[in-house]
Amino acid sequence: MKTLLCTPIKEGAIRSANTSPVGLAFVAGMLEKEGYEVKIIDNYLENYLSNQTYETFLKQVKKYDPDIIGISCSDKDRFWTFKTADIIKREFPHIKIELGGGFSTGCHKQILEDIPSIDIVARGEGELTFLDIVKHVEKNKNLENVKGITYRHGENIKINEDRPFIQNLDELPWPAFHLLKIKKYSFYPTGTSPSDKTDVKHTTGLMFSKGCPFNCMFCANKVLWKRTYRIISPENAILQIKYFVDKDVKGFAFFDDNFVLNKKWLKKFAHEIRKEKFDIQFGCSIRVTSIDLETAEILREIGCRLVFLGIENGSLHVLKLMNKNITPQQMEKAVEVLHRNEIAISTGYIVNTPGETLEDITLSLKFFKRLYKKYSVRNANIPGCIEIYPGTDLERIALRNGFLNNFRWTQNYFEKRNLLMGTSPYTLLYENISIEYLMKYLIKECLRLEFYDALRPVLNNFISLITSYLQHPSYREYGYDNFTDKLNREILFTSWLLEGIKSEPLEKKAKHIYSLLNEILKLTFPKF
Repeated sequence: MKTLLCTPIKEGAIRSANTSPVGLAFVAGMLEKEGYEVKIIDNYLENYLSNQTYETFLKQVKKYDPDIIGISCSDKDRFWTFKTADIIKREFPHIKIELGGGFSTGCHKQILEDIPSIDIVARGEGELTFLDIVKHVEKNKNLENVKGITYRHGENIKINEDRPFIQNLDELPWPAFHLLKIKKYSFYPTGTSPSDKTDVKHTTGLMFSKGCPFNCMFCANKVLWKRTYRIISPENAILQIKYFVDKDVKGFAFFDDNFVLNKKWLKKFAHEIRKEKFDIQFGCSIRVTSIDLETAEILREIGCRLVFLGIENGSLHVLKLMNKNITPQQMEKAVEVLHRNEIAISTGYIVNTPGETLEDITLSLKFFKRLYKKYSVRNANIPGCIEIYPGTDLERIALRNGFLNNFRWTQNYFEKRNLLMGTSPYTLLYENISIEYLMKYLIKECLRLEFYDALRPVLNNFISLITSYLQHPSYREYGYDNFTDKLNREILFTSWLLEGIKSEPLEKKAKHIYSLLNEILKLTFPKF
């Protein structure tokens, strides 16, 4: 019995590979422990290294000859996942195809109703569920007793009961790190380029805990983990780090939703790092209320160089709408403490929450301008629209307010207006305020508040996104054709406009910038 675990193929798309697929490695580790043969193909990485195509991938599948294939699936890459499944099933109809992860958990029934090439969706925690699936497929047994799955049974779709979460994560086998091409990934946890930190040549991702107990209305993690929180022992975490340090990997991205939720755990973890004399650097995500002076000092001492804080907004009103249960004062205090300890800070900036007002947006711009100027907070100057994920509170609000009439996560979806906010056109955004008006207002307020730094990344991201997405041949159906020369002229105009940004009246400047964005869309998508 052979299993293949893979990421979807993005044939012809922009070539990048940020970090290793840790989730697939967890599942592979469980299968190997039980004696099953497993292979991982990270098609994101293969595309980055050698321009992976469906043809080359199918040759790999044929050579390995698996009985079952598990494909990762996210909201932004869902259509690539579906296409990858379709191509596999068409070429190898006998192979069982399974999806897993947070996105699949949130719309498991829709996937099976609309994508006939997919046989099984694993909901929630995947290690034991996938092992159970493999055991049943091996013996050609009915899947009715496998907890935590939705599956195809003839013409019907069956939804089995949920699988309880694993309470003691130390009982899980190690992720199958040896199946990954660890030293091929380009992601760097400190947010700087590798040339700035020459002692760190390689980076890998690790995850020591699962879940988050908090209740943010837009977060998909609680769909997957149901607000539980579990973590491995500090000793187990240290052994995993040592595995990589011994292989000359000194850079880490810790993927825990909240790396320091358990302060006692952090202190023990730090003690073990000091004892081992590890010389490592890492980045992690931390909740604002988990940061204090002692915590920041510990983090800096053991190698933390970047913290992502889920600040999201500078208006107390909007933070309450989001169920963040934090205040702007708490957020700025956490930023100040990290900054004092020379830890770089990155944060999200979300606009368009249901119930948010234009006055709230102005408050946020003022708040993020202060963070950006005073503490050099990264990404504090780039607002992004709030995204809808399946199964979240935000999705339910969108349904109630009529935003998702006749919408299905599996249907073809390409909203080029998203490019106005530098967001993937495959992403579903909640429009409390229309994207067009929101862009105009943001530009106007950034100019009025002299928050000029917020305009350059918005425009640059917008142009880069269009350029990269439209390099993919399949996008020509949306009107892309020979736009390069015209687009280059618009980029030159952008540079001129930004250089002379202080020389025109406010309304005129805002109008010019917005007109520029619309012109680029018209050049790129004549049908827009």
